[in-house]
Parts: sequence; structure tokens; C-alpha cells
Amino acid sequence: MNSNEDQIWTELVNTLWAEVEALTSGTVANRLALGQRFHELRSKYSDRNFGGHRLTSGHGSFEEEIRKRGYRKMVKGLISALNQLG
Repeated sequence: MNSNEDQIWTELVNTLWAEVEALTSGTVANRLALGQRFHELRSKYSDRNFGGHRLTSGHGSFEEEIRKRGYRKMVKGLISALNQLG
């Protein structure tokens, strides 16, 4: 490679690494935000009651809802990660 090709390659590689870093930080932030939302939803489903009588069956209703919406595989991991953070 000549110096012009080296420069083009270096710029492309640097651009790709910058994109990887941006996507990674976005993914972490998104996963944290999703984990928080799922944690809040799970709490809402568990705490929901009317006149002292539970309208739902706790986490079972939450799990049914996340299955229905297609999130089943990711939710437990997201909530676990959130719980490990504090």
C-alpha cells in the first residue's frame, strides 16, 4: 500500500472503531433503560390491587404480558443486570 492507501485504510478503521464505541455505549444505556422499565412494570403488575384484592396474579401476569409482547427472552437478563447495579 502506498501512503494514500494507508491513510484511507486508517481513516476507515478509525471510523469503524468510533461507530463500535458509539453503538456499545448506546446499547449499554438502552439495556439499562429497558431493565429499569421492565423492573417498574414487574413491580406495577405485582402491586396492582383494588380494594385490597389483587387483580393480577403477580409476576405471573407480568410474565404472560412479556411473552405476549415478545420480550420473554431478554427481560430476566435485563432485570438481573439492573439489580446487580444496585
